[in-house]
Amino acid sequence: MPDSQPVSSSSASLQEIVRTELAETRSDFLALLASLSEADLQQKSVMSAWTVKELLIHIVFWLRQTPGTVRVVRTGWGIRKIPTSLFDWLNLWLTRLAAWRQTRQSILARYERAYQATLRLVEDIGPDEWNQGASFGGPFHGEYRTIEIIIRSHRTHFQQHAAEIRQSLSRP
Repeated sequence: MPDSQPVSSSSASLQEIVRTELAETRSDFLALLASLSEADLQQKSVMSAWTVKELLIHIVFWLRQTPGTVRVVRTGWGIRKIPTSLFDWLNLWLTRLAAWRQTRQSILARYERAYQATLRLVEDIGPDEWNQGASFGGPFHGEYRTIEIIIRSHRTHFQQHAAEIRQSLSRP
């Protein structure tokens, strides 16, 4: 998945750019969630094996994992290579399990917790850390991702799945 382009700027302005992107993504997520009916949440995706509700949980999970992923990058270890087929299987089934019995309100609450944790993380990143990175195995094929790219990828990830949801519901 293509990520946001890194920004060559001071840490303070980069933090502001990242906070703004996160806030815009939050606003878009909340609007999308509010626009969905209960029937919409159960609708199957036309592009993946998930329902709309499962896609929303997947989006939340991505954001929720951001602080932990950055913590791993700070150690210099990166993410171990896991076979793509196993990663995909786990991603599918753990998302389905996590979505089971979730409501609009619980999805919103999970998103808000993940959002606040990521904002706290952004405030804690030092000027010398934004370009620190590590290689990621599995479906990322050894891709090197910096802390900046990891955090800013939430916007692109959300946009990709929001488009999938709109397409599944035949909405512009």
